[in-house]
Amino acid sequence: MTVERLFISRYLFSPERSRSFALFASIASAGVALGVAAVIVAVSVLNGFEKTIAEKIVGFNAHLQVVGFSGKQLPGDPHWRREIEATLGERLKRVEPFVVKTALLSNKRSGEEGVFKIKEGATVKGVRPDYFASNQNARLVAGSLDLENEGDEFRVALGSSLARKLMAEPGDKITVFALRGETPPTPDNPPIVERFEVVGIFETGMDEYDRTFAYVSMNAAQRAFGVSDSIGGYEIQLTSVERLDSVAASLQANLPYPFYARSVFKSYRHIFAWIELQREPIPIVLGLIALVAVFNIVSALLTLALDKMNAVGTLKAMGASRGAIARLFLYQGAFLGFVGVAAGNLLAYALAELQIAYGIISLPADIYFISSAPIALDWRVFAIVSAITFPLCLVTSALPGWIAANIDPIRTLRFR
Repeated sequence: MTVERLFISRYLFSPERSRSFALFASIASAGVALGVAAVIVAVSVLNGFEKTIAEKIVGFNAHLQVVGFSGKQLPGDPHWRREIEATLGERLKRVEPFVVKTALLSNKRSGEEGVFKIKEGATVKGVRPDYFASNQNARLVAGSLDLENEGDEFRVALGSSLARKLMAEPGDKITVFALRGETPPTPDNPPIVERFEVVGIFETGMDEYDRTFAYVSMNAAQRAFGVSDSIGGYEIQLTSVERLDSVAASLQANLPYPFYARSVFKSYRHIFAWIELQREPIPIVLGLIALVAVFNIVSALLTLALDKMNAVGTLKAMGASRGAIARLFLYQGAFLGFVGVAAGNLLAYALAELQIAYGIISLPADIYFISSAPIALDWRVFAIVSAITFPLCLVTSALPGWIAANIDPIRTLRFR
């Protein structure tokens, strides 16, 4: 730093001489920090929503599903599984058949008024017995999630919300009512009535699953619902999520009617469309927040320029150039911007870690699909927000510098 700049910076920006400026400068940096933190946290929450919901949906539905048109059952012939494996080739990670049936669940409970029944509709899904062992999206709440049958005793695992509605606990025996085929029950076509033992209760954090699904073993579902020679469809896990819709389309082209291949993004299009809708106004709204925060720097430097008008005039009369004074205001704005951006990054990181560790912000699961606000930390979000905000600080700092540099020393000294 030259002697001229050193003299000007010490005289103009000395805390002892500019106590009001020190206060405004602190407020300006705090405003930038809050704006940066708000942008980073908001974008991280949106990324967290998309990542968490996608993981949970894929975890319980796989990347692709092959089902029957209009809910038709598919032939259980292993030929079609081999056809799927041949079509997908190296992209295939695993393919598993499943059975699914809409049913009415009934549980008996005792109360002050005697024995009463609780009924609730659910989707009963037959999967491999160790389904939950490889599914990290389900948390055991009570009992066990081992679906392996013991003799003729059928086992079922209930979602936590469904279990609460049925007032069911591990060890309870519930009755499952389902249609035989797709026609209404008649004396010649009575409904299916089977008893299942509740072995466990799980929770996914997504209310749509916790209040809807009951899981049984594949063998139990086929025996209970009388579909030993057919299945509900196939769950297909791929090695990556790239071009899922195009993979589903190519698979569909190799399968006849009534096979219907669909990606998880198509099955849950309304959820992913909702996430994208939330993203659209975010850059505008949060950009305005950052812009308002940056203009705090302008107000702080303008306060300094007005407060030190006579001092600037004196320094210019002593030979200080316009460029030197303008650059000093620019440097001060850059310093305030750097401090604000750095503090904002630290604040956003701290808030994100607190939410990840303790789930401070809870959400109604029946509306938002998950029970707490998810956060996905990504260094690119921090970098992009910082890269946009800091140059804004520099640009807006040029205005007070230009005003101070163009102060007429003769007028300021004459009307001192």
